[in-house]
Amino acid sequence: GWTLLGASTSAASQSQGTALGSEATISVGNNVTEVDMYYNCKKDSKTYTAEFLSAAPDATISIVPISCTIEAKYNGDPQATSCNITLPSSGYSYEGWTFKGWSTNPSATSGNFGGTQVQMTSDQTYYATWEKPSKTYIATFDGHEATSGSTSRIICTIDAVYNGATQDSGCQKELRNNGFTKTGWTFNGWATTTTATSGETAGTSVLIDKDITYYATWKKDVTVTFNANGCANESTTATATLYNGSETLTVGAPAAVANTNWTLLGASTNRNATSGVNVLNLTVQSSENEITAYYICNKDVTVTFNANSCANESTTATMTLTNGATNGTVTVPSADMITGWTSLGASTSSSSQSQGTAFGGSMSLTVASDVTTTNAYYNCKKPAITYSVSFYSAAENASVTSPSTSCTIDAKYNGASQATSCNITLPSSGYSYTGWTFNGWSTNPTGTSGSGAGATVPISDNTVFYATWMKPAITLSATFNGNGATSGNTFPALCTIEAKYNGDPQATSCAVTLRANGFTKTDWIFNGWSTDSSATSGIPGDTSVTINADTTYYATWIQLWTKSTSSCTTGIWQKTADEFIHGASCSSVAMGPSSLAQGNSGGYAYYHTCNTATSSVCMSEGFADGICMNYKQYARTGCSAWGTPTIEEHQDTCTPSNDGITKVECTLE
Repeated sequence: GWTLLGASTSAASQSQGTALGSEATISVGNNVTEVDMYYNCKKDSKTYTAEFLSAAPDATISIVPISCTIEAKYNGDPQATSCNITLPSSGYSYEGWTFKGWSTNPSATSGNFGGTQVQMTSDQTYYATWEKPSKTYIATFDGHEATSGSTSRIICTIDAVYNGATQDSGCQKELRNNGFTKTGWTFNGWATTTTATSGETAGTSVLIDKDITYYATWKKDVTVTFNANGCANESTTATATLYNGSETLTVGAPAAVANTNWTLLGASTNRNATSGVNVLNLTVQSSENEITAYYICNKDVTVTFNANSCANESTTATMTLTNGATNGTVTVPSADMITGWTSLGASTSSSSQSQGTAFGGSMSLTVASDVTTTNAYYNCKKPAITYSVSFYSAAENASVTSPSTSCTIDAKYNGASQATSCNITLPSSGYSYTGWTFNGWSTNPTGTSGSGAGATVPISDNTVFYATWMKPAITLSATFNGNGATSGNTFPALCTIEAKYNGDPQATSCAVTLRANGFTKTDWIFNGWSTDSSATSGIPGDTSVTINADTTYYATWIQLWTKSTSSCTTGIWQKTADEFIHGASCSSVAMGPSSLAQGNSGGYAYYHTCNTATSSVCMSEGFADGICMNYKQYARTGCSAWGTPTIEEHQDTCTPSNDGITKVECTLE
C-alpha cells in the first residue's frame, strides 16, 4: 500500500530520495564509521466524490456533486480510511411529496437529512428519498338544522407511498342512511354544501379523498296564492319548494287577465306596492306551508284642472293609481290667475269657497275603478272688502258728531261677479252750524252740496264725507220809476249776491247795470237815473251800480228849449245836419241844449261822455286815435221845436280832424 520514495538519511523525509540501485552521496564526519540510511515511502492522498440524484424520477435535483479528500501519508504514518461531506439542505423539490433524507440505496424510503455529515470511503451516489404519508379522511354527517337525530361518520385511511409511487386518492365508501329528522320537512339526500337543495341518496358509493361534511338536504312544498288585488279578473295559485330550512322562496307569478284599463306590473308580497316582478323571492316562516302574494297593477288617470273662471286657462296632470285603488293623489299644476282673483288652490268642486290644495301640493281624488279621466277645479276668491266711512265738516267752525261707520262688499268666489260698492245711510243728525243751512254730505272737502241726510249712497273706497253748508244767493232788484213820464216803461234790473258755502263770507251787495231809459216825457230829455225823485240829473243807463237792497231809480229830466225865431237859417245853426262839433269838455255829465248846434233841415241834440277809462279830458285837446266815445243821439222833428227823442246807443271810433277838433259823423236810422 506504500510507494517507495527511495532512500535518504532522514527517517521523516517526504521527498524523493535516492532511487534503489543508485549511488547515494553521504557526508560523514572524520570519526564516523557507520551511517544509517532510511527508506522513505508514501501513501498518496485520495478524493471521493458524492453525486446527488432522486429516488423518484419526477423530482427536481439541482445539486453540484460534492467531494472530500484523505491526506497523503509518509514513512508508515497511518492514513485515514475516509473523509467527510455535509449532505445538502436545498436544491431539490418534488411537488406534493415530502423529502425523507439522502440514501445511497435508490429504493430506500428514508435517509440522512440535509446538514448531516457522512463519511466517504469511495465515490458515492446519494438518492433523495420522498414520501407521501398515510392519510386518514373522515366523512361527517350534519343534520343541517335538523330538529333531532344523528348519523355516524365514515373513516378512510390511505397508506403512505415513497419515491413517486402512486398513492390512492381516497376510499370508496357508501353514504350512511339518514338518521336525522326535521319537523315538517322531507330528507332530500346528502350534499357537500349547505346551499345545495338536493344530494346523493343513502347507499351511494362515493370517493372520500379528504375530510368532508355531508349535509342533509331538506325540502318542503309551499302553496302560493296570488291575490287578484283589484288588478286581475281572478286570483291564482302556484306551488314552490323550499329547501334546507330556507325562508326564501322563488316562484313565478302565473299569467293573469288584467281588469279593464289596468296594466299588470307583476306581483309582490306587499299588496300596496307600486311595482312588481314576474319572479318573486318570498320569505316564508319555517312552519308555514301557504303564503299569499299579490298582483300589482297601475293605471294613469288624466285630471283636467278646469280654469273655472279663476285661471287664464285649464291645465292637465296625471294621477297614477295602483292595485285597483279608486282614490289617489295628483300634484296640482301652477296656473296664472285672472287679474284680481286670489287662488284658493284646487278642489273637486267648481263652487268651493274653502282653501283647497295649493299649487304644487298633493290633492286627493276618488274615481271609479274603470275611469281614466276626471275633473278638478281651480278655485279662487275676491275677498270681502270693508270700507270705513267718517264724517267731518267742510266748514271749520261747524260741529259734526256723527259717528264713523263702515260697510262691506261680500267676498265672491270662482269668477262670480263682485259688487263694486256697498251702501250706507248718511246721518240725519249730529251736525250744526249757526247761521248756515246744511246742504248735504259731500266727499269733496271743498264741495258746496251733497247727498241729503238719510240718503243711501254707494261706497267704493274708504271715504270721508264732509257736511256742506250754504248761505243762499240773494237777488236784489233795481226798479225804474218814470218820475212824471208821459208814456213808456223800463223793466227792472236784477243782480244776485252769490251764495256762499262752508263758512266763506257772503257779500252784502251786488252790481246791477241800470237799464236804458224806456220812458218819455213830452218836451223833456231824459237826464239819468237817481234814487232821489227830486234830482235834476242822474246816472246814465247802461251804467253799473252797486246796490245792497231792492232799490228804486227815478228818471231825471231836462226841458227842451223853444227857438226865438222861426227862420231855420238864423241863430246858432252852423253845420249841416249830419255833423256835430264838440265844443265842450268831455265829462260824465250830459251837455245842455245851449251848447248844441241845430241844423236847418232837421236837427240833432247829443248828450255824450268820453270813455273815462282812457281819458278824463278829450274834447278840447281832440281824441287820441282809436279811443271810443259813448254818445246818445236824439232826432229833431221840425225846425221850430225839438220833437220827442228817439234813443239810440252807438259806439264809434273818434277820428281827429285837421283843425284839431274831434268830430263824430253819425248816420240816423
